[in-house]
Formats: sequence, C-alpha cells, structure tokens
Amino acid sequence: MERMITGDEFMLKAKRINAVFIYVSNMEAMRNFYENVMGLGKPVVETDLWVEYALEGAHLALHQSDPRIREKLDAAKNTIKFSMEVNNIEEFCAGLKTKGVKIVFGPRKDFGSLLAEIKDAEGNLLRLIQTI
Repeated sequence: MERMITGDEFMLKAKRINAVFIYVSNMEAMRNFYENVMGLGKPVVETDLWVEYALEGAHLALHQSDPRIREKLDAAKNTIKFSMEVNNIEEFCAGLKTKGVKIVFGPRKDFGSLLAEIKDAEGNLLRLIQTI
C-alpha cells in the first residue's frame, strides 16, 4: 500500500528543466540546423559526443548516439516534444521555408498562442510558439 503524503510533510519538487537533449545520427547536419537555421549560434558546451546551447530558461543539447540504437527509432513517433518560443512566428516560418525546412503545420492559433510544428535535419518534430 502506498503511503499518503499530506501537506504537512516534506514534498519533493523539481526545480526546472535543465536541458532537453536529442539523440542524433549526424552531428554535423544537426549542428548546422540548430546553429544556423534555428539561430542558436555557438554552443556553450562542446565535446566529441555532446553539444549544448544556452537558451533562456533551459539548455538544448545534441547527443551523438550509437547508430545501432538510433536506426531502430522512428523520430515521427517520438512521444517527447519540446517547443521553442519565437517573437514573430509568421516571419520565422517564412524564413525557415526559404531554408528548406519542412513545416508540418501552422502557424495557427491554438491554446491561446500561435503554434507551428517543423521537422529538424533528422526528422524530429519541433514545436514553435508565439505568445499572443
């Protein structure tokens, strides 16, 4: 039987999201996408298997994965998603289109925001959001 926790007891609470990371097959293509297409610029951490970018509130990292594991994964069925906030989603998506980025949907109004979804260089879904 699980023990019931009351308000008077110590409660565990995660502080914040530190980093979201993506397992990648082609580090060079993914770095180009996130550094140049998405405009994240120079990484704050860089090793042979890990590249990390500082964004306001959290970090985004690329992690070189073992190809034997990666080939069994389907990026389109990945249940973990994340979103990146942009100032002008219409302009941002138009700029992405000129760079050959696949726009899955949007921009559209949903949940009190403007949303769009794109695919990165390896087909991972990435949500864009503009608060309105």
